[in-house]
Formats: sequence, structure tokens, C-alpha cells
Amino acid sequence: MSQGFSIELYFDPALENQVLKAWNVLARRQISTQLIETESRPHISLFSTPFLDPTKLESIVKSFASKQDPLALSFSSIGAFPNENNLLFLAPAPTMALLQFQAQLSEAIKKEGLKLEKILKLTLGFPIAP
Repeated sequence: MSQGFSIELYFDPALENQVLKAWNVLARRQISTQLIETESRPHISLFSTPFLDPTKLESIVKSFASKQDPLALSFSSIGAFPNENNLLFLAPAPTMALLQFQAQLSEAIKKEGLKLEKILKLTLGFPIAP
């Protein structure tokens, strides 16, 4: 049985390093070590589904991504997932560019006849960056 997958945006090296530094501060203060222990990479999740084989999406996503300019991001809030680990996350400000990027990627995938079961309806409608 498939474990599922997600489509994620990764940050440029400078922003990724800033987020990793923040994760290390949380770990040193014994607030949370989960992200470091799982070797997560800072990202924004756009879509998640257990039903599609990621190899079917690879060419669509690569083609779409190759035509995109970098997105400017700023983070507007911090929150926690309500689970036993209380995983913290940063929420980016919901800019028109970010929301359009997600919508356009969804359309590119649908145009190829694939159906994403779960377009992330993220906290307060914003994409998340665990």
C-alpha cells in the first residue's frame, strides 16, 4: 500500500538556513527536536494525497516548475498542529502570487487528467511551512 506523498516548495539557501537556525534554537531550549530528528527540510506543502503515484506527476511538476520565477515570501504567524507532538509551524503571508502558484499548479495537473484528492486547505487558508 502506498504511503502517499506531497508536493512541496523548498526555500532558497538563505531562507532555509534561517529556518534551520530557528529549529536549532528550539532544540537547544528543549522545546522541540522533532524536525531535526526526522531530518525534515523546511518547505511549504501545496498538495498531499495517498492515491497517486508520484512518478506520474514528476514530468508535470518539473515542466511547471521550470517556467516559474522565485516567489517572495514572508511569514505572518506561528502555530502548532493539535497532536501529541504539538509540532510548530510558520505560516507564510497569503500573497496573491503564492495562492496563484498553487492554483496554477493544480490546473496543470488536472489538465493532464490527474486528480489531486487533497489540495491543502491549510491553517486559516494559508500554506504551511513545517
